[in-house]
Amino acid sequence: YWARVMASAKAGRIPLGGMPDSSAIQASLAVEIRSVVGLFYRKGKVQTGVEVDRLRAELQGDSLVGRALLTRRGDAAFVGSLRATLRDRAGKARSESLLPLGVYYTLEPRFSLPLAGVPPGQYELSVEAVSSRPDLPADMLLATIPVRRSVEVSVP
Repeated sequence: YWARVMASAKAGRIPLGGMPDSSAIQASLAVEIRSVVGLFYRKGKVQTGVEVDRLRAELQGDSLVGRALLTRRGDAAFVGSLRATLRDRAGKARSESLLPLGVYYTLEPRFSLPLAGVPPGQYELSVEAVSSRPDLPADMLLATIPVRRSVEVSVP
C-alpha cells in the first residue's frame, strides 16, 4: 500500500511596502508551505519490477532529451532511479544523468543529458532502471533486477 501524506501551514499575510502612494493601494503576500511525504506499508511478501519500452531521444538546444515508457510490474510500487548514459563508439561515457523516481502506474518520464563538450558523431543512449536512489537507504527499497534499454542517436 502507498499514500502521499500532505501537511500544509499558512502563515499570516505579509504587507508589502515601498510604494510611492500607498493611500489607495494595498498589497500583501500570502505564504503557504506544503510538505508531501510518501507513506509505504507492506504486508506479507511483495514484489516489484519495472518494464522499460519505447526509449527515444531528440536534441533540444544544448541537451539530449529522452523519454521511456515505464510500466510497473508486481504488486508493489517500483521505487528507484532511471540512469541514462550517452556512450561513444569506444564505449566511453560522454554524458550521464540520474532521475530518482517512483513508478506507481505507467508513465513516461523526461530526462535530459547535457551535450557540452560532446563532439558530433554517432552514440549509444542507454537507460537502466535500478532499485537504488541517492536519497533513500537500500533497506527501504525492494530489490529488483536492473532493466536496460538502448538506442542509437546522432549528435550533429
